[in-house]
Amino acid sequence: MKQLLKNLWSQRAQNVWLFAELVLVCFVACTQIDPIMVKLYYRSLPKGFDNDRLVVANIAFIKLYETMNGRDDNFRKESKHIKQKLLALDEVEQVNRADNMGVIGLKDVEKGVILPDYKEKFSYQGDTLLLNSIYYAAGEHFFETYGIQPVSGCSSAKELSVLTDGCIISRSLAEHLFGSAEAAIGKNIYELYPDVHYTIRAVVEDVHVSDSYDTWHIYRDCGGIDMSGVQNLIVIRLKPDVNVQRFIEEQNYNAPRYASEHFTIGSFTAYNDIATSKNLFSIPIQSYSFHLSVATALFFLINLCLGVIGTFWMQT
Repeated sequence: MKQLLKNLWSQRAQNVWLFAELVLVCFVACTQIDPIMVKLYYRSLPKGFDNDRLVVANIAFIKLYETMNGRDDNFRKESKHIKQKLLALDEVEQVNRADNMGVIGLKDVEKGVILPDYKEKFSYQGDTLLLNSIYYAAGEHFFETYGIQPVSGCSSAKELSVLTDGCIISRSLAEHLFGSAEAAIGKNIYELYPDVHYTIRAVVEDVHVSDSYDTWHIYRDCGGIDMSGVQNLIVIRLKPDVNVQRFIEEQNYNAPRYASEHFTIGSFTAYNDIATSKNLFSIPIQSYSFHLSVATALFFLINLCLGVIGTFWMQT
């Protein structure tokens, strides 16, 4: 090995192009591998809520509307009917209609997509904060379905789910701004656009909802369920000891039984499988970007190995 390295150094003028290539390949591989390792680490962290018993049902159109008039009213009525059918199942513990909120995230109404880490600007004592906005519809059992538990301000998830005024923030945000969860109750936080203030009514445990471990969340009542976008979902919490995959298989087979005049359930998917599913509510952009990074890193790693092997092979 010592002799090989000595030979390489003595012929450095001839091998400078090879050395430059190896440096370039190492640089590109490292810049690709680092974010991949970070994302994989964040994905391995616990989400902070009981997601193993969650199933997502995608509401699909049976007939298209000639006009937009009445679509919201029909959706509210018919999706409520579908929800009641799901609640009647023996395996189901709780159900949440989740159009505005999406799958723990805020919908971008203009683009019609779900952004799990959509950020909005808020202010407290002159400091600007970028917070993840999570919307829910009061009375739709949001916190009960997801299993997000209160830290202070409310005694139960059921009480959280019916709050209509003010806002709810995460524990980490409360501790950052006020020192403790208890101290945050009753304080005001301001949204910069539009200029409006919210009174903090409760603090909940941190949840992890995206590829970054940003747990500064603010929850607000969206005022109801509407049809502002294309993602119309029902999130289902199953009872303990229910086999999730068996439930999904049975309900996908029985999906036509939930049909109403304009809507039905197109498919059921386990919450943990949403990122890799091909359903309407999956997030293909994020999956594609991550897979592209992995492929690029593997390509340059293979080139790096071949370059090093080839260099020593020529010397021997």
